[in-house]
Amino acid sequence: MAPSINPNQPRKFISYTRVSTTEQGSSGLGLAAQWASIQKFGIDHKWFCVGRFEEVASGADNNRPQLMQAIQAAKFLGAVLVVSKVDRVSRRLSYVASLIDSAEVELIAVDLGVSCSSFELNLMALIAERERQMISIRTREALAVLKARGVKLGTPNPEKFAAAGRASIQTKTDAFHLSVRPAFEEIMNIGCVYTLSGIADCLNSRGIKTRRGGVWFASSVSNAFKRFEALGQPLAR
Repeated sequence: MAPSINPNQPRKFISYTRVSTTEQGSSGLGLAAQWASIQKFGIDHKWFCVGRFEEVASGADNNRPQLMQAIQAAKFLGAVLVVSKVDRVSRRLSYVASLIDSAEVELIAVDLGVSCSSFELNLMALIAERERQMISIRTREALAVLKARGVKLGTPNPEKFAAAGRASIQTKTDAFHLSVRPAFEEIMNIGCVYTLSGIADCLNSRGIKTRRGGVWFASSVSNAFKRFEALGQPLAR
């Protein structure tokens, strides 16, 4: 059971941020956005940060030296461990559940708030893990469909590397959009999301990333709708 927290009581906290690719880590993309949300959380609750830890690692990789150091620092300082979203800890349910149950620190995901129970944290981790599995499956299925249509994958001819490279990127882009389309359709079927920004918020809350591993904005959602239409699978808005 998650420890009870008084939202009005000033607390010390440790910040942990993670991105999944070297490019994001080296450029600061993703890390800066996560830190901004955690920093705002601290200001809003009048809590103060006593340590920051950053990591570049896949959400499926449990080898996280920076996360372990963040937990140890939180224990030593009597601080709360704060992440922007629960999938920043891991996308594997078993790992998140083990961390929550065994660690002697309080874990808070900014998007869920200070009153979130351990059950809710586990549920969000389960959703993130399920989305990761489904996107992987849908990507493989989409690539198989494109291959069946005669689309050549890869770049076997060195002399046409540039053109083939562009074609390969386009193929992967198409496959990605086909893989996330069911999530768009499900969100729209809820019947309460009518804006591009609202759909982007829903996608982000589910831990679904853009093709480049970033967060969704109204513009990227709009581009996705255009891509669905170009692929002959439009979604009515």
